[in-house]
Amino acid sequence: MPDFILLPRRPSREALIRFFAEPGPLAVRHAADLLGWSWPKLVFEAQSEGALLSEERVAWSEVAFWLINAWPRAWLLETLGDAVPLLPRELHLTRVGWELPTYIVRAMERQAILKRRDRDDVHGTDVEEHVAELLHLAIHEETADTFRGDRSFFEASITPTPTWMCSDDEASHSGSPMRQRFSARRRDIAGLAD
Repeated sequence: MPDFILLPRRPSREALIRFFAEPGPLAVRHAADLLGWSWPKLVFEAQSEGALLSEERVAWSEVAFWLINAWPRAWLLETLGDAVPLLPRELHLTRVGWELPTYIVRAMERQAILKRRDRDDVHGTDVEEHVAELLHLAIHEETADTFRGDRSFFEASITPTPTWMCSDDEASHSGSPMRQRFSARRRDIAGLAD
């Protein structure tokens, strides 16, 4: 396996703004271009998640979920520029000032490269993206429950599907198997942390 990662062409700012501003089913090829995936990969994933709609279209909510995770968040936010309010505020980035043992930082940097190298659904080797995913999966249900009534927290959370991620014609799709597995994985990790 090579030590470098060849990234696909990133979607344009205009394409991203149009996608987030106009929710609705997408043509398979258009969704594949937005995600930087091959057409066959997108069809396979969409079929697996029950998100492949009639007329070779894909549920917008599933593409939104994949898109948020496929591209580095910093790049996505920077590219959206003044259109960044299209994404919930708590999906934006915030700097933290934690101090960690050096060996943990080195291990996470290495692990980010190794994990991302073997995945074709995400683009980039950002340690921040990797650690954010691990931390998201480590949120205990009990902790999430303390945010009941905090709409901004749940708008940014992937599970259950946030309201901003469901177009009117996709409300019935909000409990996709992917998000159910994501939630189960989060619970498993949280259980290991107990």
